[in-house]
Amino acid sequence: MTRRRNPPLRSFLKIIRQWFVLPLVFILSGCYLPLQFDTTIEITRSGFFKMEIDGYLVSVPLYNGIAQGKFSPEKEAIEIAKAEKDLRRDVWMRELAYHQKGAFKFRYERTGDLLKSRMVTFLRRNERMISIKYLSDRGQILLQGTSIAKSKGKKLVDAGLNIYGRIRVITDAQVASHNADQVSEGKKKTTYTWIIEDIFDASPRLTIAVP
Repeated sequence: MTRRRNPPLRSFLKIIRQWFVLPLVFILSGCYLPLQFDTTIEITRSGFFKMEIDGYLVSVPLYNGIAQGKFSPEKEAIEIAKAEKDLRRDVWMRELAYHQKGAFKFRYERTGDLLKSRMVTFLRRNERMISIKYLSDRGQILLQGTSIAKSKGKKLVDAGLNIYGRIRVITDAQVASHNADQVSEGKKKTTYTWIIEDIFDASPRLTIAVP
């Protein structure tokens, strides 16, 4: 089943479409927003997983402060260092470098056993962009992205921020339900792909039946 073709990821500057538009009061449940990302997640029928994410994360408060000219060069450098230190607290953050306009280029890699850890999130539990949960009472593994209310999404877009990315889930397990844009069946594994073209797209969701 194919509903969309795989477009190339856009350049960073095309994700931030505008600049200095309006004050952006922090309106999400956390401090960071993924601007652009390419994600591959492998989940086996026995519950082992591997997650790899490359892309750009923007610190919304930092972006807002720079956009509104609130920071002197010295203060901006301090705020950038604080955000970088905060992001580096995650031991699975393999690469991180400041890019521009409050955004960091990053690479994130994580592996583990969902049946033991029960829940895995990127970036953190209070800042969930992607979460994978083992629901032992249902015998299921649930992967889902965090949705953003339309009103909040509009404020982000008006402030010059948007989201663009690709998520692939590769599994040899039985998938009970999903809303992927593309499904590619191999001999032993199936790949489910979502193309996120803007902040208003539906959040990815996939349910795996655990034997």
